[in-house]
Amino acid sequence: MNIVVQDGDQEVVVNTLAAREIFGEMTLVDGQPRSAAAVAKGGTTCVLISKSDFAKRLAKADPFVRAMLKVLSGRLRHATHRS
Repeated sequence: MNIVVQDGDQEVVVNTLAAREIFGEMTLVDGQPRSAAAVAKGGTTCVLISKSDFAKRLAKADPFVRAMLKVLSGRLRHATHRS
């Protein structure tokens, strides 16, 4: 699975995931639109984690952990943002 972003008219691969890796986690944490697209390189099976299920699990976490996840997500978005 390639994680790609648009850079003008080009698609740039910013990461390649191996089997059993997670993608799409940032939007679950911060509710912002996705910052990249996931493109399968072959046959792929995905397990969907709904926003509501993630929110229920996150609500059980320590408030500091929740805040830290949002900070890290924001920093990652800033670091990978392309105009």
